[in-house]
Amino acid sequence: MSFWKRKKENVEVDSSNQSQTKVSDEIYAAIAMAIFSSTEYHDEESGILTIQRTANTYSPWNSKIYALKELPLRK
Repeated sequence: MSFWKRKKENVEVDSSNQSQTKVSDEIYAAIAMAIFSSTEYHDEESGILTIQRTANTYSPWNSKIYALKELPLRK
């Protein structure tokens, strides 16, 4: 017997079992979608962005330029 060409065996499939399997697969898909969509809830955001100036604008990033006043000596 060749592994590549096998004779098809006559197997009878119960059609009522297939319809039940198809329905149960659809039910599983619906349950999975319901679980997925229930975890996708987010808080509602107003979309308003408020920028307030601070009294002290000093930061080490702003003062970095003071350390670089002198040019380094090239030899």
